[in-house]
Amino acid sequence: IHLALLCSVVSIALYWNTHTNLWAYDDRVGILRNRDALGYTSLTEVFQNDFWGTRLSSSMSHKSYRPLTVIAFRLNAWMHGTEPVSWHVWNNIYNAIAVLGAVVVLRGS
Repeated sequence: IHLALLCSVVSIALYWNTHTNLWAYDDRVGILRNRDALGYTSLTEVFQNDFWGTRLSSSMSHKSYRPLTVIAFRLNAWMHGTEPVSWHVWNNIYNAIAVLGAVVVLRGS
């Protein structure tokens, strides 16, 4: 578990400088223009729409189904609004948790 924690801390250190960045690339569509991510739709719609907020049954949908990510975005928007700093901090935390989990699983701990 010590290696897993060390790897998580390293991942946080590697991405620490992203906290002051602005929105990038597809963030404007995936977050700032996504009514599901901003909480303007019902929670059930999150499970009926793709990552971008388009109905899965639509021919315009990318079929990228990530409701847990959209719910995490929705919580972040509810708690912190749309200032990018908190989004980058939470993304760093989620990444550190993923690294921790990956190391634990790969080491069989």
